[in-house]
This record gives sequence, structure tokens and C-alpha cells, in this order.
Amino acid sequence: MTESIPTTFSHSLASLVETGDTPQTLAVLVSDCAALYPAGGVAVLVDSDRGLTPLSATSHTELELELLQLRVADGPCIEALRTQQVVWEAGEAMVDRWPELGRAVLAAGHQGVHAYPMRWRGRPVGGLNVFVGDTAEPASDKRALGQLYADLASLVLADPGVFTADELSARVHSAVQARATVERAKGVIAFEERVDIATAHDRLAARAREDRVPLGEMAARVVERAATRPPT
Repeated sequence: MTESIPTTFSHSLASLVETGDTPQTLAVLVSDCAALYPAGGVAVLVDSDRGLTPLSATSHTELELELLQLRVADGPCIEALRTQQVVWEAGEAMVDRWPELGRAVLAAGHQGVHAYPMRWRGRPVGGLNVFVGDTAEPASDKRALGQLYADLASLVLADPGVFTADELSARVHSAVQARATVERAKGVIAFEERVDIATAHDRLAARAREDRVPLGEMAARVVERAATRPPT
């Protein structure tokens, strides 16, 4: 693990208490998890009233891998959600187990994937996918760290004040709606600045950091500005 655990973990916890913006908090968590693991990328997939939905990722590449899992209806995150167990695979064994997804993971520059179940008080919530650059089975310290960040992501969605299944479903639905606004904002930036979606993702995140506002708030600004701009 290449980063200072106390420093990075403190940063992760600060994101939980300093902002109520779910997309922003999840963006911090996946980034910090990637730094500590270390990993080439991390993504969160949740089970909402709309079905399985990617909610956050360190880059557009990992978001696309999550979307591919949904298209083929198979993959580590889906298995982790279903079994509530840690799921991992790497290299050619990964391709054998999940052919289309395995090839896409390798093509993205990753060698393997580790998936950790997200749950809240016994209820499955989603999964945390960690894309790694080696083919080794995750060691006990990595398993502990991965599950810790999966639990933190669950906490972001659930909030200690949420006690009922209906309230949790509403919280997840709200997070999915916020994520949809982020995706629309990326599309606006890609169109207006003539860049690809991956670059638009990075520019949106950079704007939020520069203005010191949550990611969801910056996304809403971009979408609102585009909607009110007079046609040319």
C-alpha cells in the first residue's frame, strides 16, 4: 500500500462528515480506496428500484466496465451482491469465468478484479469493484481494506438515521438521480468542448475541486446553464 493509511483514511472519513453530497463523497471514497489498495481503478454498483446501477467510479473507463457487467448480466460485482461474499479473479482465469467482461478488463490495462459486497443491516445494497494490476489472490490486509471501503460506501447511502427498508430505498434512489445529473453534465461538457466522455469526466471533477463545491452541485450547475442558454 503506497499511501499513508492514517492520512488517506482520515480524508475518507472527513468526506463523510463535511458534505451531504452523495456523488462527491463516493467519488472521494473510490479515489482513496484506489490509492490505498493500491488499484488501477475502483467503482461502485448499487441495487436500486431501477435495478443495478453504476453509482461512482474513479474514471470513465471503470464506469464503462460496470455498464458492461450490466449488459452481460454477469461479473464479480453482481456475484458479490448475490452471494454477499468477496469475489475475485485475474488473468486468463478471469476471461474464462466472465468472457466478455474479462477481455474488457484486460484491454483496459487491468490484470484482475476484486469485488466486495455492500450491505446495510443484513440487506444487500451493492458491490465495490477494485481493478488491480496483478494476478495474485487478495491478501488478508487488502480484503480488510476493500470490505472497509465497501462498508463506508454503504454507510454513505444508508446514513445512521435511516432505519427502514423504504427509507434506504429512497436514499439509494436519490443517489441514483444525483448520479444521472453527473452523467448529463459530462455529456454537456463533451458536446460543448468537443472532447470524449472520459475527458469530460475529468474536467467536471476538476471544476468541482477548483470551485470547492461538491461534484453533484457542479454537475447541476453545468446542466442548468446548458438548459437556460439561448439557442445559437
